[in-house]
Amino acid sequence: FPARWPADDGHRVHRPRPRGDPDGATAQFTTSAPTPTGKGSKILVIVEENHGFASTWSGMPYLKSLALQYGYATNYRAVAHPSLPNYIAATSGATQGITDDCDPSECSRSVESIFGQAGAAGKTWGTYAESMPRACDRNSGSGAGGDYAPKHNPAVYYVPLRSACQ
Repeated sequence: FPARWPADDGHRVHRPRPRGDPDGATAQFTTSAPTPTGKGSKILVIVEENHGFASTWSGMPYLKSLALQYGYATNYRAVAHPSLPNYIAATSGATQGITDDCDPSECSRSVESIFGQAGAAGKTWGTYAESMPRACDRNSGSGAGGDYAPKHNPAVYYVPLRSACQ
């Protein structure tokens, strides 16, 4: 992986305050590297594409409660358009030359990813994508109502993960 992720340049890290709701009062600071806070047992990354922070924050009270309890990071910006290059960059550190929303059959990559690193460390990983009919499905238009889009599930683009898909 490269030493710098796309969000490493001046991202804002929010830490929960000891009491109360931090709407407007969250402890914020800018850093060029993540601040270690101890060894965690889980990492949850939620991507709400095409939705602003405020609408996501107000529309998902349970996730908001988790963020308030454990912390959250903001200020990640797209590195390319359309969707897929951003998902690949967020999970591998670069777009890997992907420039469009191609299907996994057209542009899978044999590169390292955060998923592979988790597996190599003996950890489990998973993705939960809208309308995904089964783990690691690589077929556009499958799932309930034909709404599943692999471009929103970056794990299916990494060839080294295919044997670990369950």
